[in-house]
Amino acid sequence: MRMSADEIKVIKYAFDEVGIQGTTKADIQGTNILTGKVVVADTDMTLGNNRALPGAKIELARVGIIDDGSSRADNYKIVFSEEDGVFSFINILPGNYKLTISKTDYYTTTLYITLTAVKLNNYCSTVELIPTDYIGTGTAKGKIVDSVTGKGVEGLTLRIRKGINAKTGTILRTLNSGLNGEYSLDSLTSGHYCAEITDRRDVEGKKYLMTYFNIKVLGGRVIINQNATVSTSLDASQLRIVLDWGALPRDLDSHLLGPASSGGQYHIWYGNKSYFEEGVKIADLDLDDMNGYGPETTTIYESSEGIYKFYVYNFSGTPAMSTSGASVRVYTGNTNEPAYVFNIPVDTAGCYWTVFTYNAGTRKITPVNVVGNAIVN
Repeated sequence: MRMSADEIKVIKYAFDEVGIQGTTKADIQGTNILTGKVVVADTDMTLGNNRALPGAKIELARVGIIDDGSSRADNYKIVFSEEDGVFSFINILPGNYKLTISKTDYYTTTLYITLTAVKLNNYCSTVELIPTDYIGTGTAKGKIVDSVTGKGVEGLTLRIRKGINAKTGTILRTLNSGLNGEYSLDSLTSGHYCAEITDRRDVEGKKYLMTYFNIKVLGGRVIINQNATVSTSLDASQLRIVLDWGALPRDLDSHLLGPASSGGQYHIWYGNKSYFEEGVKIADLDLDDMNGYGPETTTIYESSEGIYKFYVYNFSGTPAMSTSGASVRVYTGNTNEPAYVFNIPVDTAGCYWTVFTYNAGTRKITPVNVVGNAIVN
């Protein structure tokens, strides 16, 4: 019986405690576990109704390798998805990786991911492998919206590349978002693509930071609601958290627990969207969504020294939050890309997703990334 990533983690720690060495030891250099899921692609943007795809081959190759003494076994690994579509790699070194996912009668696709040494459990986005029945070209449509206001943004430049999370390489198409932020990509062959969004408009004030989102194209089909959010730059000490997900569950709720300067703790959520001290806005839930997809955006404008915690609650209850395809992007200061991107774990159950903690004194984000029946303390 295959164990989940969290079960592997528990056993690894137990082995460490009694001094068992080898490939199970949890303190090896690098990121230990990478988990994902492969499903059969369909014509909507709801992940919860996709059929799991067992037997898919997943090749993981470390790219841009430096001379760090690693072996071929460290830098190239192969696994196959299980009956529930889930796959796991263990004992992974930090670095940039290319995953190639393939199976007979499906189009091969690629996914790019960066792993860092500070995370023990990593989850990549669920991969929808496209059946070769979808031959020819198709269309992707969606909307680019402001992460704080939820309004569409016109005139942003989209540059399209082949592959999931493909941030470099040949640009296949360039277009601009239209009225209300809407875009339409026509005549693309079946496959997965990554859209880079840049703000090249001649406008005054803060511009939107460059970001990326993934697009699915099926031959002979039009797939709508392939949406993305954009965020403007922040002051150096500020932090913005953007939650996105699929069509279901309809309502995922963002929650931020933060230290009050007078002692105690404040709680930002849909029932208490803003927190002020002496008339100054400290933090708020800028945007709340109850109809699927998101975004929900929480911003810390003024931070007090102490530990913050961010978690997500499945207000809808069903379907399971792990089927939502949810991701959380964390922006700090005026960095061009999110400081962290968290993908929801796919092999656990529960209504609470504890995503990360944040130390405002050191400005350090510590990943938690655990789904369960309660908030992780």
